[in-house]
Amino acid sequence: MRASLSDLLQTLLNTHLSGSGWDYSWEVESHGNTFICETYYHPMNEHGFYDESFGVKFTLDFDFEVLRVSYRCPSRLRHRYVRGQQDYYESCIYNAMQIIEPIIREGIGNIV
Repeated sequence: MRASLSDLLQTLLNTHLSGSGWDYSWEVESHGNTFICETYYHPMNEHGFYDESFGVKFTLDFDFEVLRVSYRCPSRLRHRYVRGQQDYYESCIYNAMQIIEPIIREGIGNIV
């Protein structure tokens, strides 16, 4: 069931958290009592051109609560796009999870 939940979560993230810089596919794996969700974010610079992408990863528990959000990027990108802007990325994740969680819970209810 964990594998099917991971697949469902991955599909829903790719549907509900994409576009506006969230241009890459999500990868989701279950580890112990958590889901690890990873992708890349593609920021746009002040001239309207895309800059180098950087990694975004968040961890969910099995109640679909976000436990941690982390970023994998060189210090140049971290300074320019992450520091002081974490609220934006985290609110995108939280808003998507507000849509995704009920869909998953309904799916679990139909399985059980």
